[in-house]
Amino acid sequence: MRLERWDTPFTDLPALRIRVMIEGRPQHGEGVTLIVEPSGTEAYPKYLVRFPSVSAFVHLEETLTPRTGGPDDGDAHASACVWSGSPWVRAQDDGEAPADRHYVVFGDDRVIEVVSRSEPEVETVTSPQVLELRHAI
Repeated sequence: MRLERWDTPFTDLPALRIRVMIEGRPQHGEGVTLIVEPSGTEAYPKYLVRFPSVSAFVHLEETLTPRTGGPDDGDAHASACVWSGSPWVRAQDDGEAPADRHYVVFGDDRVIEVVSRSEPEVETVTSPQVLELRHAI
């Protein structure tokens, strides 16, 4: 089990502020969008990281990070990693469907973990915009 560098525009930036939006779409599962703010809430660029279909999601206080009780560090300075050999991914691997990947993003005071079969989309935001949240009940 090892954390491997996940190349994103914010991978090498420290002290990321991260906010989370969860969208419920019963026919597609839940989608998770991370709002990554490297320079705080008022500065740009920011990054939207969209995971369209998520099988597991965890939002942890920094003191509970996988680096203190999970995989080997790998690239200990990267803010964005993929956890190869994750027990969650191994448990879901049926050998037939494409394997899930376990993404880990380390923020200034929180850690976000997302397990998804789909590759996330990373979008750079350079000016204010309105995000709409959809949730079916």
